[in-house]
Amino acid sequence: MDCKENGIKIKALPENEEHTAMGLIADTFRKRRDTVMGDGIFRICGRGAHGTEAVTGGLDYAIANGGKAVMFGVDIYKLTAMHYVEGITPKEINAVFEPGAEVKKIYPHDEWFIETGHPPVKAWYTIQKIAYERGLIQDGKIGSCTVMVFNVYDVILIYEAELKRDPFWLWGIKR
Repeated sequence: MDCKENGIKIKALPENEEHTAMGLIADTFRKRRDTVMGDGIFRICGRGAHGTEAVTGGLDYAIANGGKAVMFGVDIYKLTAMHYVEGITPKEINAVFEPGAEVKKIYPHDEWFIETGHPPVKAWYTIQKIAYERGLIQDGKIGSCTVMVFNVYDVILIYEAELKRDPFWLWGIKR
């Protein structure tokens, strides 16, 4: 198999699955009595004064209302909200990540989320670097765990601007 056949494979879990693919912190938060949980495979959980709005509005609500990302031991490549501006990505770049026929046979699209291909540059790290340079990301530690905190909207705006400016440069793809 070439690089078009390697990549990220995430199993779609049933809605009633005890554990999600998001990890222990998300699963613990989701199970709190004071947490409101949405419906569907891509459900959102919320808590506090705007918990219900967060659930019904999804990430759109969090992004538009000053939502913060708190990344425990991971970096921007785990920030689902980055996908929110990818609708403007040119089809030539999206094609880099399109799974081949062999992968589609093994991993049916109704059971798996697949991303294949390896662009020359990991674009989200470029966005993370720009956000650090602008002072938008704060780092810290909780015990030995590194933590990144930032306003989601600010970082997504950088990604959107770079996708509009020169997406091929951003992904390191020559035309």
